[in-house]
Amino acid sequence: MIAGFNEKSEKIIAIANCRKSAFSMIKYKVIKLIYEKSVNVILWAIGGNMKKIIALCCFLLIGVTGCKNIGNVTNVKIKEVNSEIYSKEEIYDAINIIINDFKDDWDDCTLNEIYYIGDIRNNDFIDWATRNNKEEVIVLNSNFTVGSYANDKSLNLNSEYNNWNWILVRNKNESWQHIDHGY
Repeated sequence: MIAGFNEKSEKIIAIANCRKSAFSMIKYKVIKLIYEKSVNVILWAIGGNMKKIIALCCFLLIGVTGCKNIGNVTNVKIKEVNSEIYSKEEIYDAINIIINDFKDDWDDCTLNEIYYIGDIRNNDFIDWATRNNKEEVIVLNSNFTVGSYANDKSLNLNSEYNNWNWILVRNKNESWQHIDHGY
């Protein structure tokens, strides 16, 4: 084996581990197995310094295509809604939590728009805070599309969801916690 090759290959293998879900772990193990077998074949078949380069290129190609189905938040529109209850910063903190959750957990879905539902409608959800032993609740609304390869079987493939609620709770001066979502 070439000195330092295993260390570099392990860093590259980490690229395939895009998410922590069971599906991604299975995908990671399959990609790792394919990578290890293909490296051995390439090392056996080709001599010289080209071994590293070819093995690296093969795995990068496999790794990049294996990571394509993360949630897309690239062009999400954040609609500003004024509040007398929450500051803009508090609202954006909640929105950022949902954007990060969406990116990590909503494979092959695209978040198109997200916004605070407003003080009047938000008060209809105050019981969510009480049920979760928290003092405050904030509800966001969003629109998103589902692609052809989404892993969540409760969503309709190739469809659009509008007015999807995201419910977050907290105690004063704590971070928001995403506790539920849906209609």
